[in-house]
Amino acid sequence: RFIDKIIQHNSGNIRKYALKGLSKLLDFQSTFDYFDKKKEILSSLYTILVSDKDVISPFYAIDIMLKIIRTSEEKIMYIIDVAEKYAKKTHTKIFDKLVDNLSERNKESKLKNYSLWFINMIMNYCHPSKLPRILIQLRDVGIFEILENRKHTDKNFETQVNIFLEKTQSVLSDSDYE
Repeated sequence: RFIDKIIQHNSGNIRKYALKGLSKLLDFQSTFDYFDKKKEILSSLYTILVSDKDVISPFYAIDIMLKIIRTSEEKIMYIIDVAEKYAKKTHTKIFDKLVDNLSERNKESKLKNYSLWFINMIMNYCHPSKLPRILIQLRDVGIFEILENRKHTDKNFETQVNIFLEKTQSVLSDSDYE
């Protein structure tokens, strides 16, 4: 609970160190079990991910969220709800910042890889009824243009791109998406 307060109410180096520490703590099962039950922290982490201008804090926010959500549809759906509420509150598009992390402007390959991995986790483990809407939202923020015009050649990133494109094709073939 204490670390959640630090993450929510601080910025800069204090937030970075708290996120880094939390990421390392999640390597231990007892800490992981604690945060596995406290999905509310995902809301704070999502806010850091989409609003922090620094590169380090969003990277650790994604890292922690990936560790907490694993393959849990419940947590993925919770994150989608948080993202939709945040987008409505801030008058932004859902996934805008995540997709922006994939652009050539972002020179941090780890952040690119983790951002696309996070998008793939959302698409792979959310409720199937949400997939067409998520795909439309991703399209609206330009993910296809960014991935098509990429100059990035990192093997891990290309693996994530292939996973994304395969899932996209699966969604398109299973729905009435236009």
